[in-house]
Amino acid sequence: MDRHDWRNWRRRVFAPAAAVGFPGARPYDLRHSAASLWLHEGRTIVEVATWMGHSGQMALSTYLHVMSDLGDERVSAEEAIRRARVALVPFGRCGSGRCGVA
Repeated sequence: MDRHDWRNWRRRVFAPAAAVGFPGARPYDLRHSAASLWLHEGRTIVEVATWMGHSGQMALSTYLHVMSDLGDERVSAEEAIRRARVALVPFGRCGSGRCGVA
């Protein structure tokens, strides 16, 4: 994606979606969330670093706080997103009845 395409995507796709519930969100926040979700589902820091294009040291320094907060429960990224959607938009509150469903 070149700079023009990036700005176009951000203006036309990302900004309107973020404005619905997360004004001020940045595309970087999606990247950070993805890495955090992968760690929470039990992926190794080496896997996450590779996927993010980081060195292991960079990944550790960036995501150590996430790893420190993990409990024993491992939840798939898909399930974590589903739970978050349900918490943000309870069933039946958006008219279609499917708001909280992935």
